[in-house]
Amino acid sequence: MHAEIDTTKKLIEAINKGEPFSEQTVFECMRQLKRSVGFEETPENTKMWATYYWSKYQLIGIEKLICISQDDDLLRNTLYRYFGK
Repeated sequence: MHAEIDTTKKLIEAINKGEPFSEQTVFECMRQLKRSVGFEETPENTKMWATYYWSKYQLIGIEKLICISQDDDLLRNTLYRYFGK
């Protein structure tokens, strides 16, 4: 699991289904992904990470996220540049 990549793909999927580009949507995507792999953490901890991811997503922008989500290498490289990997 690559948290940044998986969360971003889940976020784009949610947006394509009509969810807003928001911190709350990021939180819900993270929560769902963590549960799907059997990882549970406190809502406060998930909220902290969602806030961090949201700040990075705002810097990148929704249009760019949607565009780069079609190319796994470009998505990974862009996210790592913003997330500092």
